[in-house]
Amino acid sequence: MTASKLSMIVRANLLSVILLMYLNALYFTFFVLPQERRKKPWYYFLTMWNFAFHTVYTIIALVQAYVELSTGKTSQLKIWLEKIIGHIITPLSAFVVAVFWTIYLYDQQLMIRKGEEDMNPPWLNYTIHGYIMFLPGIEFFFLPRPQFSIKRATIIMSIFGMLYLAFLEYKLNVHDEVAYPFYKLLSAQTRVLVNLFFLTVVSPLCCLLSYNFRRTVHVLKEDGKEKFL
Repeated sequence: MTASKLSMIVRANLLSVILLMYLNALYFTFFVLPQERRKKPWYYFLTMWNFAFHTVYTIIALVQAYVELSTGKTSQLKIWLEKIIGHIITPLSAFVVAVFWTIYLYDQQLMIRKGEEDMNPPWLNYTIHGYIMFLPGIEFFFLPRPQFSIKRATIIMSIFGMLYLAFLEYKLNVHDEVAYPFYKLLSAQTRVLVNLFFLTVVSPLCCLLSYNFRRTVHVLKEDGKEKFL
């Protein structure tokens, strides 16, 4: 068995494990949790949008991996997958992980209200707000390495961020509904400042983190090759 084929098998198996983990979390969220207790639909939460992106990406990547494994032919889709994981999914995941755990560690009830702990078991939080970083690490290791543009990633993140923040403001001002309890506690001026901070500071930092995370994985990959050889 060649090193290239072994690499394809390992990637396909890892993606299969990740997809099973994601599907388990989604099954629990939509079919096990009592829906009457869910105060907001899933699309209110950036976390769930990010998790949906992860799941769709993993399904596409897994199909591509098994097709490549069965045919032995490398597809150009791998280049696009790397660009998507690097410019969209990883910056968004970094944002979700950083913001959620910062607020959660500061005051758990700002994210999860008292009495709702059974709706947010620890393993579910770890999957949706932590283990999601495994997918970028795996893909950065096995996929080709096209040029990364921090500017492009920042523009994409900014557009997505503005759309989501506009959605939050619309729901708050028109329907008096919020996805996150702490958001309603902020005045209009404070929300503007917080939103600007996220768009102009946090978003570029998440893109920079994506770039450096990608670079670190590639450095470790090359170091591992040298030691192996």
